[in-house]
Amino acid sequence: ELNMADYFRNNNMSFTPVGYETSSQTREGFEGGACDVLTSDKSQLAALSTEMKVGPAGVTILPETISKEPLGPVVRQGDDQWMDIVSMTLYALINAEELGITSGNIDNLKANPSNPNVARLVGTEGNMGEL
Repeated sequence: ELNMADYFRNNNMSFTPVGYETSSQTREGFEGGACDVLTSDKSQLAALSTEMKVGPAGVTILPETISKEPLGPVVRQGDDQWMDIVSMTLYALINAEELGITSGNIDNLKANPSNPNVARLVGTEGNMGEL
């Protein structure tokens, strides 16, 4: 709730928070008119939109990010090798997104890397695969 309060205050908007215990109660409260907007992580908002009576086309998920929460992969304790694999895969995906690498442009970037970070990530420079 603190992130939501900060967002509304920083944007000079007043609000009264309405809390629910479950996502089903949240959806029902929103559909019943108990609240005008929902805030949650984007994946939950997308999931809730599919459960709405009006369907995903009947709701709008705004592009603003109010806060970033540390959502990420979890592995069994003691499986260090698997944790390394999962972590490096996640880091590679995040780096690829930040560098603008997509499935649609990776072949071109491999053939013509203009950024050394891109070249290392796509494997045309350095020895990342040997690490």
